[in-house]
Amino acid sequence: MSGQEEGEAFPYAGLIAQAAAAVAVVWYITIWLIGLLGHIQIRTKIIRELIPGTPRAETVSSTLTPLKAPGVTVIRPIKSPGRFQTEPHLIECLLSSVRQRYPRFELILTVADVDDPAIPGIRQLIRENPDKDISLIIGEEKIGINPKINNLIRGWRKAKYDIIWMIDCNVWVDHGAMGRAVDVLLGHPWDHDHKTPSRRPAKFVHHLPICINTTGTDEFLKPWTNRTDSFGCALEEAFLSSSHAKFYTGINTVAIAPCILGKSNMFRKSHLMELCPRTPYSEGGLAAFSAKLCEDHLIGERLWMHSVKDDVKYNNESGTNTGLIKHLLLNEPCFQPMSGMTVGDYWARRSRWLKVRKFSTLAASLVEPGTESFLGSYIGGVGLKYFDLLPAGWTVWHFWLASVAAWCLGDWLLYRDIHRYLTVDTADPHCPVWLKMGRKRSFFTWFLQWFGREALALPIWFNGMFRGGVTWRGHDFSVTVGGIRQANQ
Repeated sequence: MSGQEEGEAFPYAGLIAQAAAAVAVVWYITIWLIGLLGHIQIRTKIIRELIPGTPRAETVSSTLTPLKAPGVTVIRPIKSPGRFQTEPHLIECLLSSVRQRYPRFELILTVADVDDPAIPGIRQLIRENPDKDISLIIGEEKIGINPKINNLIRGWRKAKYDIIWMIDCNVWVDHGAMGRAVDVLLGHPWDHDHKTPSRRPAKFVHHLPICINTTGTDEFLKPWTNRTDSFGCALEEAFLSSSHAKFYTGINTVAIAPCILGKSNMFRKSHLMELCPRTPYSEGGLAAFSAKLCEDHLIGERLWMHSVKDDVKYNNESGTNTGLIKHLLLNEPCFQPMSGMTVGDYWARRSRWLKVRKFSTLAASLVEPGTESFLGSYIGGVGLKYFDLLPAGWTVWHFWLASVAAWCLGDWLLYRDIHRYLTVDTADPHCPVWLKMGRKRSFFTWFLQWFGREALALPIWFNGMFRGGVTWRGHDFSVTVGGIRQANQ
């Protein structure tokens, strides 16, 4: 076919190619800008050292008397990964809630199974802290297909305070985290009468989750720990300390859509009950999300999309029409110690995350591969090559290599910043040894786990997007366009 005939057959081919190339270039620049914004925010705000006595470290709510301080209910759901295996450093993580320096809170520990191996350790924790308001609830109540909500629901009903802090059992937080989160949620610091907030309150606040591969520490403390069984921990650590950290922070900074990972979230029970009221078919509140799996995203989305009475109250008192801040990412991370995760476990974990969210956040799931260094750099290179914007003599692959190298360098610098743990009071005698030791990765070791994570990103995406079966918390689910259903039901 001649050029003229080809042009007649595809009269808009050139225009389409030009538009596609323009989209590719804009996309590449956009993801770099969002990633850079996230990196800057992490470096300048989230991981800055908490110096005692400074406004960033101290809180108003923590200095109040128990009668005046806003009460907080901490709910931590527990389900061990096996009959004889608990989550890594479980008791240390739970104790981080017990040791919060806050005048008025209760801790509710909900255990899904009556034979969970974590129960003896939890009972001992309660005995050793008789001065703390700690409740243990054993046994889930099946109100829907979501096993996490089935585990949480009894604790949700029992909560005696309006402020709810839902935090996974395998997460560790600094002893001042509760006070700082309450200050942000309620708009502290207050005025001198402690009645009117002097900052704009929020409806939902959450922490940036950081994974710490504790395999090396665990080998020192437990010589029988097998390092070869924990390669997946290195991949997870690389993911949560690079791609996820910067884009999670960048998207939350731009605040164009809810972006939530349900590791550590704080909100008001009254707000959720207002948006999800009791009906003849549901008790409302948390139970309203029991028919779905990604409850963290759905709760955050509900609070993001809809106004509550406190929005109107704030507008009337402040003379604005902004309402409460929808979501805020807190200026400190939370930490998840991890060991014993194989590469297969990592593959299953990341695939499951995609499978359960692909229909609730379809647009974000579809474009996700383009935010990764390998494919994103190739897309940018193709677009720039089309417009002849590459340096003389460069091919798309020259650009790809340079872009991936720059991406890698940026992620290495981000990893170094995050794993200095400046927000943690390492002088505290109760600070875990795996945090006190700090970063112990050489660049070469880190590069191997980073490269492995990047290389697996696209295959995991294909597996998650085009396969529907999910195994989560001991239950099998089928994920389709029509929704999620539990297998064999």
